[in-house]
This record gives sequence, C-alpha cells and structure tokens, in this order.
Amino acid sequence: KQWYQRRVRGALEQLLLFGRDLASQNIQNEELKKQLKDAFSLLAYRDPRQSQMGYLMEPGQREQLCADLNSAMLESHGLPRQPPLELAISQTKNCVVKMLESGMGSGAYTGLEKQVKCSLKPQQ
Repeated sequence: KQWYQRRVRGALEQLLLFGRDLASQNIQNEELKKQLKDAFSLLAYRDPRQSQMGYLMEPGQREQLCADLNSAMLESHGLPRQPPLELAISQTKNCVVKMLESGMGSGAYTGLEKQVKCSLKPQQ
C-alpha cells in the first residue's frame, strides 16, 4: 500500500511540475489557457466530481480536455499539435468519403474503423 501511495504521490508531483511548466509558457490561445487552468484545478479536490469544475469529468468534456491537453503537451515539446497517426486516420477517412462521393463504390469496402480497432487491441 505504501508503494502505491508513493507512486501516486510521485505521479502527482510530476503532473504538477508539468502544469507549472505549461503555465509558464507563452500560450497564445486563451481558451486553451483556461482549459489548462480548469483541468489542473481538479487536482486540488479530494473528489473532483463534486468540485466547481466537476463538469470536466463528464465523458464528453473529458475527451475534449484530454485532446486539448495532449495537443498542448505535444506543442510544448516542439511537436505538431495533432499526432501523426491521428492525422493519417483523419486524412484516410476524408479520402474514403471523397471516393464514395465520386461514385467509387470500392471505398465502401475500406472498413477503416474496423482496421484501427483491431490494430489497437492488445496481443494475447
């Protein structure tokens, strides 16, 4: 139990340091600044769901917040805001849509979502 508590405490300390580092950067996007501030404020509560920012714990809000934080982290390391895999999947989806709009029926057999889900499942 003590080992687990030390690990959690260490992870929280790293998260706080990262938050301070992000806060010290000159982030131009005001909406992103607000989201970061709101997200890191959740760490101050024993039960974040009961806090003023508890709405951020809802599934839809959580997903958007995670995507925004991921983009901020990537950008803070000098990387593109959108991960390459995400960009490739988005472009492939757009290509399939264009193929179908152009009457290329073979686009219907692409099954991109199925391929992505299968490739992301852990090997057993």
